[in-house]
Amino acid sequence: MKNSAIKNTGRYTAIISFLLGNIFLFGYLMTGKVDFALAGYFYLYISAAVNLLLLGILLLYGFFHPQQLPACRKAALVLLINIPAAILYIYIGYNLVIR
Repeated sequence: MKNSAIKNTGRYTAIISFLLGNIFLFGYLMTGKVDFALAGYFYLYISAAVNLLLLGILLLYGFFHPQQLPACRKAALVLLINIPAAILYIYIGYNLVIR
C-alpha cells in the first residue's frame, strides 16, 4: 500500500467518526429526542470497535512492512485524536440525558 493510501485511511476514518458523532450530539441538542442520544450512545461502541480494529491493522501492517511504519504510525495517531472527543461526548450526553 502507498503512504498516501495509509494516511488517507486513518484520516477519513477519523473524520467520518467525528462527523457522525457530531450529528448524533447536535441532533439530540436541536430536537431533544432521546432517540438521537441512544443512537449516539450505541454509535460510540461501534465507532470505538471500528477505530480500534483499524488501529490494530495499521500497527500490524507497519510491523510486518517496516518501510511503511512511519505512515502507519501517523495514521494511527490521527485515529487517536477521536478519543478525547468521544470522552467529551460521553460526558455531555450523560449530563444532558440524566438531568
